[in-house]
Amino acid sequence: MSPEINWPNDVEAAKHHVSFDFILSLQVRMQEKGITVKDLADKVGLTEARVNQFFKSPRKMTLETMNDWALAVGLKLSVVVYDDGDLKHIPVFGETFNHLWITHGKPYSFNECEAIRKKCSDCVKGA
Repeated sequence: MSPEINWPNDVEAAKHHVSFDFILSLQVRMQEKGITVKDLADKVGLTEARVNQFFKSPRKMTLETMNDWALAVGLKLSVVVYDDGDLKHIPVFGETFNHLWITHGKPYSFNECEAIRKKCSDCVKGA
């Protein structure tokens, strides 16, 4: 279980979590694509040292910066809102959603998701 915090009332914790989650996902994708910090820095017009500062302490990242960095390495940025009925613990990390999306064939539409849900439901009934 994730750490308990006063999530709805701690805006700084929320900003830190979202920024950290973005950096974690970005670093995983960069490694998969063979993109270095220097490559990213060159593409976004910053020094390698400045990009490393963001990687170590991403608290001050804006959505605009996250989007620019994602695009610079050939990725898309998405914000996911969901309800797990628990506002005391930090949200699920984006890598969890990414893994599930890939595992289920990278659906892009609600209809595709519904078809997968039905198939999974049928599998559970048959077990």
